[in-house]
Amino acid sequence: TRANVGNVHALAHQLGGRYHTPHGLANAILLPHVLRFNLPAIPADRLARLNRIFGLDPAAPGEALVAVLADFVRDLGLPTQLDPPHLPDLPGLIDDTLRMAMTPNNPRPVTAGDVKTLLNMLLDNG
Repeated sequence: TRANVGNVHALAHQLGGRYHTPHGLANAILLPHVLRFNLPAIPADRLARLNRIFGLDPAAPGEALVAVLADFVRDLGLPTQLDPPHLPDLPGLIDDTLRMAMTPNNPRPVTAGDVKTLLNMLLDNG
């Protein structure tokens, strides 16, 4: 189905459906990685607003926000990578993620290669 979601949710839905990863956990693990992917497409005023919300200088680079979110996930004691450390159905996972992800709800278009890169980051904690 097409749920008209951004990249975080599109990936989280697939991880939950295939590997029984709890939805909130999948979103938490994915958020810093997808934010990093989206940084080039986030307008400066929106990034400044997000920085203020998270207690950063509005002019801080996007990587500072990624670091705050990654630290938050770690501080909560949540894992930062997927378990198990491999995805047996990577091509199907990528295809289904792309069918669900909708560019209007995500600041940056995503390709199959992008999804694969994001998933690999989750596997090796990159």
